[in-house]
Amino acid sequence: MKKFLVLILLFPLTALAHGGVSKDVGNATVYLNQSPISPFVGEKVVMAFSLKDKNSQPLKNLTVKLTLIDTYLGDQSKDKVILTQNVVTEVNGDFEFDYTFPKENYFDVEMDFADPITHEDLNTGFLVQPRDVSRYKILIAVVGVGCLAIGYWIGSKFASYVKIKS
Repeated sequence: MKKFLVLILLFPLTALAHGGVSKDVGNATVYLNQSPISPFVGEKVVMAFSLKDKNSQPLKNLTVKLTLIDTYLGDQSKDKVILTQNVVTEVNGDFEFDYTFPKENYFDVEMDFADPITHEDLNTGFLVQPRDVSRYKILIAVVGVGCLAIGYWIGSKFASYVKIKS
């Protein structure tokens, strides 16, 4: 009973552990909450950014240049800018960016903005790696068939056990 109680008490802590990531850059911190956390190719990804100063105050009405880059690790010459857009943070320092990634690869979401104190140009970014679900179809099929076989075996053992008891 004690183990069960410990699991129930720890479960909320586990669920809260997936709150997002952050990066400090200059006199600012950029927070990213991404949904889904581990996207598939063709799935819409919502990236919610929040920009704060070192005192955790929102950087409101801040112009941010957002650049999405199709990144090739090890060969920067193959990097390809997919889109560039200027966004302005809301009064709470937040803005959202939605994108549906067309293929499996590393994509860099870069942001350029002015430091809130020095007004120097800052740059930071986050990597996103969508996964191609078609690569997992065979694994899913094998696991599914295996589960059905195990379920059938357990069901037949249970049925024979019930017959013996009757």
